[in-house]
Amino acid sequence: MKIRTRLVIGILATGATVAGLLLSADAAGAAVKSSITIKTSKSTLMTGTPEFFTGVARPHATPRTVELQRSSHGKWTTVDTRRTKKDGTYRFRWIIAAVGRSTFRTVVVKNSHAAGASSKKVSVTALKWHSLPSLAPVTECYICFTGAVDINGKHFDRGLYGDEGFQDSDYVEYNLKRSCRTFSGTLGLRDDSSDNAGSTMSVSADGHTLYSAHFGLGESTKVTRSIVGNLRIKLRWTYAGDDPHPAYGNPRILCSW
Repeated sequence: MKIRTRLVIGILATGATVAGLLLSADAAGAAVKSSITIKTSKSTLMTGTPEFFTGVARPHATPRTVELQRSSHGKWTTVDTRRTKKDGTYRFRWIIAAVGRSTFRTVVVKNSHAAGASSKKVSVTALKWHSLPSLAPVTECYICFTGAVDINGKHFDRGLYGDEGFQDSDYVEYNLKRSCRTFSGTLGLRDDSSDNAGSTMSVSADGHTLYSAHFGLGESTKVTRSIVGNLRIKLRWTYAGDDPHPAYGNPRILCSW
């Protein structure tokens, strides 16, 4: 009986030792969890300008490798790689070249001490200025032209101006695709208009007047207005006096397309 008891105890002890060794091996092989944060310097910016992505990767007992990834057609592509500083922080400088919305994330790469991890997703919208004279209008004016104009002594390489015909007013409309932020342009009469010429000029979006004023020769105003969420913009002008040439100097829209 004593021999059998000792044998059973020996077997149980040996089994417990093996199980303990296996458990220790599993524990040693388990990677430490990692985490990584991300923050953008701007959520909206102009194309061709830099965006800065910063954050912290943990744990950071040793420098970690961090990848900046951009989403394209449902797949993540690494566009840059950096090493963290001693405190686990990182910083990427990336030029946003594509107009529109782009989605990014950062990934801390796994190593022998810690697992890998991904940050949350962040979106950046890049905007671009579009010259209205270079766009195709939705509604064309009766008599108007595009080209260089001089308004109140200032020269504009790109402009839109009217020429009086049989009508007493005219207008032109452009689509905004509900993806534009700002309209900008200088309003006034072209400098070759007659002394008694005049025009009431306006800018409106989706039927709402954003700006309206009457101009005589030698008068002008630079107009900047928000067009966020609007579908269509209209430039309208009237003709008064002799040989008026109402003009919009460098009329443009800031959009995400």
